[in-house]
Parts: sequence; C-alpha cells; structure tokens
Amino acid sequence: MNGRGVRRWALVALAFVGLGLVIPWAAWYLVPAKPIAALIVDKTVPEDSRREHTGLMWALNHLRYTRTDGEPFDYARDYAGFIPLPRGHYGVRPLPATARGYDLIYLADTYGVYIDDFERLNVQGTHSPKIYGGMSPAEVQAVREGVESGATLVGEFNSFASPTTGPAREGLEDLFGVTWSGWAGRRFDDLTPNVEVPVWAVSDYRKQYGRDWAFTGPGVLFVHESGRLVVLAEPEDLARDGVSLDFEPGRAAAYHARDGVPYHYWFDIVTPRRGTAVEARYQLALTDHGRLLLARARIPLTFPAVLRRAGPRAPVYYFAGDFADNRFVPTWTRYRWAAATARWMPMTLQSINNLFYWRVYFPLIQAVLSGVHHDSTAASPAPM
Repeated sequence: MNGRGVRRWALVALAFVGLGLVIPWAAWYLVPAKPIAALIVDKTVPEDSRREHTGLMWALNHLRYTRTDGEPFDYARDYAGFIPLPRGHYGVRPLPATARGYDLIYLADTYGVYIDDFERLNVQGTHSPKIYGGMSPAEVQAVREGVESGATLVGEFNSFASPTTGPAREGLEDLFGVTWSGWAGRRFDDLTPNVEVPVWAVSDYRKQYGRDWAFTGPGVLFVHESGRLVVLAEPEDLARDGVSLDFEPGRAAAYHARDGVPYHYWFDIVTPRRGTAVEARYQLALTDHGRLLLARARIPLTFPAVLRRAGPRAPVYYFAGDFADNRFVPTWTRYRWAAATARWMPMTLQSINNLFYWRVYFPLIQAVLSGVHHDSTAASPAPM
C-alpha cells in the first residue's frame, strides 16, 4: 500500500473514532429531560468532595433528571446539610419545615461533622466533639409529611446510629419499616493499626479483651452502639473478599443488577418489620471459626442489604450501607451508555468500590428513580 492509501485508511479510522465519541454524546441529548423535586440530605460533608451524595447526583444528572427549573443537580448547592466554606468556616442548609411536595427524599448520610473531621483530614478516625449532625424529631416529622404526600423515600447508613437517638431514631425506624440491631460494621483492606482502622477501635479492643490489637491484613470490624467490638480476620475467619451482596431470587434481574459483588465499606444490621421485603442480603464467606465468633456475639451470619416497603403512595427503600458514597465517578455525565460500558468493564480494571457502584448501586438507583418519576403527582415544593 502506497503512502496515499495509508493516509486514506488513517483518515477513515479517525472518522470512526470521532463518530464513536460524538454519537454517545449526541444520543444523550435525545433522552427527554425529567424534572424532579428532590430533597437530598447530607449532613456529613467535612470537605469539598461531598462524596456521600456524589454517586446519587451523578446518576441523576447522567439519567437526565433535572431540578424542577430544568437545571442539572449541583453537588455543592442542591442538598440540605453541612456546607464547608473556605478558611475554616462553615454553614448549614437546613431541612425544610415540611417535605410535602417532593417527589424524592434521599437521606444520603446524617452522621454529621466533628471537629477533627472538619479542621483536618481525620485519617485516624478519632472521636471529637460534634459540630453538626443527627436527625431531630422535627426533621423526621418533616420527612414523614413528605412520604405521606407521595414522595419516594430512600435512606442509607447511617440513618439510625449516633448521634440520632430517641424519638428521632424510632421515627426513622417506623418510616423505613426496620429495627436497628445496634450493630454496624465495615470491611477493611488492612487491619494493621494506624493504616485504616480508627484509633478508638484499637484502644477499645484492648479494654474489652485485655490484649493488644494484633490484626493485620484484610478483615471486618463489627461495632455495637454499646461499644462492644468483634473482629473477623482473613483468612482465619473469612475467605477472600469476605463480604458480598446477593439479591433475593429474581430481584437482581428486576433491578438489572449483578449478584455476588464484593462490598467493602460501612454497613448496619437491621431487621425487617412486617410488610418490609428484603431485596438483597449481605453474605459473609465465613470459616467455622468466624461463625463461632458471630454466634457468640449474637450477630446474624447474613443480614439485609436492601429493603423495600410500600409507603402510603410510593415505595420506601433502605440501603443498609454507604451505597452512594463514591468520590471517583466520572467528571462527565453527558455521555449515553457510559454506565453500561463501565458495568461491563473487567474487574481487574476497577476498584472494588467502583465495581459495586456500577454493578449494584447504579442499576438499583436507576430502577428506583424510574418509579419516582412515574409516580410523581405532587406539586413542586418551594426552593430550599
């Protein structure tokens, strides 16, 4: 082939590459925009990443859900909760007095912000005084009014644990149709002290068991609200990637999600009440010794990950984990089929958190949102 032929084929190849980039971008604009009144609550925003609600807002914008004024959702503006400001200042965007008129209410994280979290990157997870956080009875009542008026409610860990207590906690349990066991947990890639595990866990373990924390490598830490700790280490107590999410029969297909995906972040253990269906469960790859440790602590060997119940006019969901927490979603959203492409990307090219986001959370929230828009009949609320 002469030089002219090579150039011709090179131009053809570039044209195909260009079309491959332009067509998904143009196709995104062919999807009709869907205005939705969404109340997103995130009280845990100690720095600018806003990671606790980033995964949700990326999904909203990518799927062409917009604010009621037609504008895309803004990570820094369109949520109620803690607002970090320059030079150590902060603000609070309060929840509305009533959530009536919203189509979607999403409690992304209500844990809050503490002095050590806000003033510096608290990599050691130290305990410090609270600046802002937890749900109040008045806020729970506002959410309840929104649910009664037709909003779809979605909540995530941490909706029940400290600093939410008393009537507020009981009200949230009633809304979601669950009872919190008092237990929360997390799978860590490295249990070695001063790497990932909070310093309070190491010191509390020494007080509880009368011996030093000697764990290294991957494992799971369970923490009860009373302060009790249970540690499962790999491979003695758990097989590799010891926590995964499995849907109940037929439910993965209903959500177009994947089964058996590893989950490596915080979760809580709840029990469904009458009328609440378990859509998916956490599975622990336990050894005999791991089963014995959980049995002694009266921790179930498997427990709900996704729950759903019928609300007065729209469904209510509880995700028993930090599902929307993802600071590594793409910066671009206007690219059709991006989520499908990422979902089928080989596991070796993705982190565990991203794998969970694309194969479980994104299809799950896509299904939830499609129902929200279809069921939305309430009048738009006033802007926050």
